Amino acid sequence: ELHSIESMEGVVCLDAKEPLVVMDGANVAHAYADVATGKTRGEPDYYGLQVAANYFLEAGIRVLIVLPATWFRVKPQATDASKDNARMITDKVEVLTSLKEQGLLVASPPRDDDDAYALTIARRERDRAKERGDGGAGYVLSNDMFRDAMGRDPNMEHWLKEDWGRISYAFCDLGTMNEFGQQELDFIPNPRHPMVAEVERQRHSTHQ
Repeated sequence: ELHSIESMEGVVCLDAKEPLVVMDGANVAHAYADVATGKTRGEPDYYGLQVAANYFLEAGIRVLIVLPATWFRVKPQATDASKDNARMITDKVEVLTSLKEQGLLVASPPRDDDDAYALTIARRERDRAKERGDGGAGYVLSNDMFRDAMGRDPNMEHWLKEDWGRISYAFCDLGTMNEFGQQELDFIPNPRHPMVAEVERQRHSTHQ
């Protein structure tokens, strides 16, 4: 049985080649931290990357996470006289190590635009899927509107909007606990996105 839904471009089929979601890692990690701490644009929370990735991986969707290369630096700052960030650095290393072992990380070169890498990878996969004709697709997960990119490339706006190339999302506190008994925010991708709607339909049918 083929599970398919109508989108603005036709049929999205999740039983063909698995779609690829390319995560704007900086955007996702900051969004998770903002909700978890109640502060805006504080230190990013890398755990949010794993939470978002798990949502798609559990649905059989491939994931790549693009992060600026500078985010992989884990040495404490020389100016950090206290050890307040020692635990944060430990958590960061553990999450990044886990994601790396899963083969999910892509580092954009220093001083390069990490958004451009996420968009390029997702569009390249979309183009390859069209050539293969197997129902696969490429998407970018971000709450960034990518206005600069759309201004440079008219085709970008059509892909991000009309082709549903961008998946927006939210994190919220539903009282979920992870396997270690720690509080974990729930990841809610845009319910109106055609692929997400199909994932949710399959999740509900599995849990019934």
